[in-house]
Amino acid sequence: MHPAFFALTLQVSRWPADTTHLLDGRLDEPFWQSVPAAQEFHQSLPQLESPAPFSTLVRVAMVDEYFLVGVVMKDPPNSERQSNVSRRDHIPASDDTLTLIVDPLGTRAFGQVFQVNPDCSTSDGLYKEATLSTDLSSDYFYQVACHVEADGWSVEFKIPLRELRFQQGSAKPWNMLVQRSFVRDQKYSLANTPLPRDPLCLLCLAPPLDMADKLPDQSFLRVTPYALARRTGQYKASNGVDIKYRWDSSSFLDATVNPDFSQINLDEPQLSANTRFAVSSPENRPFFLEGADILETPLKVMATRSVVQPSWGLKYTKRSEDEDTMIIGGDDRSENRILLPGPYGSSYQNLKARQTFLIGTSQWKTLKSQLAIAYTHRAYDEQGFNQTIGLTGLHFLTVEDSLRWQTVLSYSQDKWAGQDADSSQGTAAFLVYQHKGQRWQNSVELKSFDPRFRSDLGFNPRNDYRLGIVTNSWHQNLGKVHLSSYLRITRKQELSPKPIQMQNTPGLTLTGWWGAEFTLETRPDTWERIREGSTLHRYQQHYASLGVYPGSFLTWIQCDLTWGERLDVREDRVRPGRAESCSARLAALKKIEWNASFSQERLHENSWNDGETPLLVNHVTRHLLVLPWDARLSLRYIRQEERTQRPGSARDRTTTDSWNISYENPETLTLHVGATTAREAVETLHDYYLKVSANIP
Repeated sequence: MHPAFFALTLQVSRWPADTTHLLDGRLDEPFWQSVPAAQEFHQSLPQLESPAPFSTLVRVAMVDEYFLVGVVMKDPPNSERQSNVSRRDHIPASDDTLTLIVDPLGTRAFGQVFQVNPDCSTSDGLYKEATLSTDLSSDYFYQVACHVEADGWSVEFKIPLRELRFQQGSAKPWNMLVQRSFVRDQKYSLANTPLPRDPLCLLCLAPPLDMADKLPDQSFLRVTPYALARRTGQYKASNGVDIKYRWDSSSFLDATVNPDFSQINLDEPQLSANTRFAVSSPENRPFFLEGADILETPLKVMATRSVVQPSWGLKYTKRSEDEDTMIIGGDDRSENRILLPGPYGSSYQNLKARQTFLIGTSQWKTLKSQLAIAYTHRAYDEQGFNQTIGLTGLHFLTVEDSLRWQTVLSYSQDKWAGQDADSSQGTAAFLVYQHKGQRWQNSVELKSFDPRFRSDLGFNPRNDYRLGIVTNSWHQNLGKVHLSSYLRITRKQELSPKPIQMQNTPGLTLTGWWGAEFTLETRPDTWERIREGSTLHRYQQHYASLGVYPGSFLTWIQCDLTWGERLDVREDRVRPGRAESCSARLAALKKIEWNASFSQERLHENSWNDGETPLLVNHVTRHLLVLPWDARLSLRYIRQEERTQRPGSARDRTTTDSWNISYENPETLTLHVGATTAREAVETLHDYYLKVSANIP
């Protein structure tokens, strides 16, 4: 792996001490004009690695203890720019956007993401090279200014060095990838380095930054106390504090006392009436977000959502050019449920015990490889414990080939409901090989879980199985349309061995006008077993998906349909049926945002689309309405509904209405006022809350 072997170095200039910097997005100061500009941009969409047809100029500078990035962009001629005022971290993919991925450690393994659209709405978060994934949960304190003209727009970022995770005195240069994305007659993607359409890595190709000056060391202490008043049946008041201390450029200490882990934003509902395994929700709680990418592993043995209600927590994070380390400890005072995995379904063990937890992980990095070790421990007073220890590796074999693996050992001791102590140990393993060429792409994925493997601080709802997935795909540009055809072969079996699932899936994906993406696949011969000792069912089904970005009002719409035959989990048989979902985002008056989504599964007796009374209907809808007054003050309303019905059974229906008024100034004060009403068949619950938190720098 040769990092950025064809990328030009970006020169970082020092702003003159006798000249005032004005953050206005115009970049018209004489000094900005004297800074060397990077202007060699390349397309990855729609035409692969060809020169960008629209001008983009990038300039980088330092002023005091701030990192400055200025970008001037020209629009395609005779086209309408697409942009709306959006909530933080919710810029739609249809908007014109500029994205920076800054690698301040120079390791090409981790990046900090800063994104903006022409209305100066922002998103920020973490990028992880191993998974090519971006997590927008983390928020940074920085400033951005935008300026819009008839033929283009420009932007200035002013990022405090204390918000960037760099190592003082490191010999490795920073790296920065700059990307533009916009939708016109097609979807366009431009970058300051040539990128493949479906890259194996991004930061490995990012241009380095020439930092001529030595950076000052960064340390700070941030204290965030909060007070919460809540009424759910009875009045309750609580308070606590979060503390973040950075004692050098690469080391952080996070502490929390009596944290409020209530969700201001509701978790999105998921179809669950015809499923056998537990479902998970993403982590959005501030205490766990620093360095969250370090906890990511293929087998998910570290999932912090398993910690529900701690009275205290302590976390140490260190990032350096060669090693990343994280240690988290605390207790959990909730009446928690232990997830017990199985090959055919998940179950839970309810515990009333004070719990303690510990997570420790460290990973070592080179340009071609990463190696990590992780340990978890969760104890339940006198009722037992679970611990895991494992290794994870990532190796870039060539520019187009990679290998990732993980192996984990678990040890559990359980003493529930007065039973004798039961000790068990198990292992889990993961291996995936990927080849991503210009025309052909291939992958082989293997997983194995012992029947007694458990990870109580992770999320693994299945065990006692082996899984193999082989995928081959072929890619071709057809004018303005990109064609991808693929074949995926899946085999899953018990360790006994007894087959659980066998499936061959051919399909194709077309990407073209207005950024539309259409996928069609068929599953003509699927075999699957629902529970131990039951029949190995054979069924056929088909899948279609369409996503498109129509314009500035209806900014995107995505619909999926699976039809044919489906498994009825409760009855252990195959029935005709379908599963469908759609989601859309509308923006009115460039400010009012409405997100609507629905998911539905239906099972029938004779035909997947007949009009008779269905044997099962599981329906979920969600509406989210946001009215921002300005960048900090907004009103949000959510309505969620889930209903399930079978013939001869009472309809199970749950509706939730939630409204919230928020004022968010991350550097000073955050205020949330709201109410939630949840209606079920037998009761209605009301929750009213007022939460105030303040940052004390």
